[in-house]
Amino acid sequence: MTTPDQSSDLRHALHLLRRRLAWIIVPAVIAGGATYGLSSLRQEEYRATADIRVVDPAAGSAITGGSGAVSAQREVSTQVEVAGSPPIRAAADERMGPATASQVTGIEVAVVEDSDLIRVTATATTAESAATAANALAETFTTTRAAEIAAGYTATAEEYRIKAAELQEQVDLTTLALVDVPPDSAEADRLRDDRNELEDQAREFAGSAREYEVEAALRSAAISVVNPATVPTGPFAPAPLRDAVLAAFLTAIAAIAVVFLADRLDQRVRSSEDLERMDDPPPVVGLIPDLQPKGRSRRRSLTDPDAIVTAGSPQAEAFRKLRSSVWLQALRSDVSSVLVTSAQPSEGKSLVSANLAVSLALSGVRVALISADLRAPRVGTYFQFDETELGLSDVLAGTADMQSVTRTISVGDTTLSLVPAGPAPFDPGMLLGSSVMRDVVTALEASGAELVVLDSAPVGPVGDTVDLARNVDAALLVVRSRVARVDQVEHAVDDLRGTQTPILGIVLNAVSDADDRYGYGYGYGRYGYGYGASGPTRTVET
Repeated sequence: MTTPDQSSDLRHALHLLRRRLAWIIVPAVIAGGATYGLSSLRQEEYRATADIRVVDPAAGSAITGGSGAVSAQREVSTQVEVAGSPPIRAAADERMGPATASQVTGIEVAVVEDSDLIRVTATATTAESAATAANALAETFTTTRAAEIAAGYTATAEEYRIKAAELQEQVDLTTLALVDVPPDSAEADRLRDDRNELEDQAREFAGSAREYEVEAALRSAAISVVNPATVPTGPFAPAPLRDAVLAAFLTAIAAIAVVFLADRLDQRVRSSEDLERMDDPPPVVGLIPDLQPKGRSRRRSLTDPDAIVTAGSPQAEAFRKLRSSVWLQALRSDVSSVLVTSAQPSEGKSLVSANLAVSLALSGVRVALISADLRAPRVGTYFQFDETELGLSDVLAGTADMQSVTRTISVGDTTLSLVPAGPAPFDPGMLLGSSVMRDVVTALEASGAELVVLDSAPVGPVGDTVDLARNVDAALLVVRSRVARVDQVEHAVDDLRGTQTPILGIVLNAVSDADDRYGYGYGYGRYGYGYGASGPTRTVET
């Protein structure tokens, strides 16, 4: 039975292959095409084979009575080396002639599996030369080897015949000696016994000589060409189509391996599944479709005043789901202030903060939005005003009060309060971590805000958010798909948890249609923009 983890891994693998299909197909097509072209340019080659029997199991051995399977296989392996030796090759080249030898591109000798045969395979630029080369080597080897075997056994037979002749001479001398002694004497009996023994030995050596002569004939006859090479009817190479298919297949396999290796090494977050693989991860409370229009730079899309979505768009639906999740958790956990941050810059935390505040306001929640990223404020750009003139930093420094810096933003039939960042202070972290910052949040809550949303600096580059987190009830971490790395998210979570501030969850931002396996299920239609002329009050059309 397939486990949920295995099913998830399978879906991930299938999606990865589908998403990187071009990485696989393009190299395979290029490799196949290039191989086809190069293969077509190669000179035609022909292949011919000849089979040689080097051991005859039926013949056995006239000397020992049998050769044995192990000895036979060892003999076959030995003869492969002999057939491919330089002396045999040189003799074969001489037999086939220089013209044919010049057309031969290779000769190989190998054992035919589970047999007592060896196979000579010759390749040449012409069909006739391939067959001639294979037969020349086979015939040279069999002739040479048969002569060597016959010579060896014949030499042994000759030695036995010489010994038999020497014994016969002694028999003859013993017979002559019997003439000079009385027939009935003891000496005569001894000589007759010696002669009989010598005759037996002579007959035994003569018999051995005949056996070796028979063995020489059997063994030399066992080395023979059983399947002479014939002229091939067509070339075996090149085969452009076969080579192209093989090259494309191997390239595709290599490309698939590269795709999976790259995915393994790629630590960027692409899905909620990537986040769930973290140690003790916060829940994923929102999946936001990519707000970047085609043809527009990513950085501009993060600060574009048109990035506040309007009712009826797919992105608005995503923020409504995020709003519902955040608001429900806020009610359950008695949370009245939420800090929105990210691990690194350019992950869309300000965009999420602004749209979350707008969505909360449209649902009837009394909401206040604080632009608390005092180093690089972005919230004002979404509402089309310069927030560096007067704002939160002035209140924290004691040079302005809340009433003078708080702006009212009209959202449909309701409003939300917005506190801009103000001029950049010398030490933002000290101001944001002060009790005055807590008083600012408390003042907004006292003025009727049911939820205060604070857009803060990224956790990774600076410590401002860690200081600010101690003055809020909970945090929300924005992670940009295909930008943030898992280790960066883990460090950000650890930093926030180090302040004892609860993390409501993670918002996976900028999920594209390439990552549709993650299940947010939204289409990507165009979204409209609803801002009027510039001024302190802005209207978001519904």
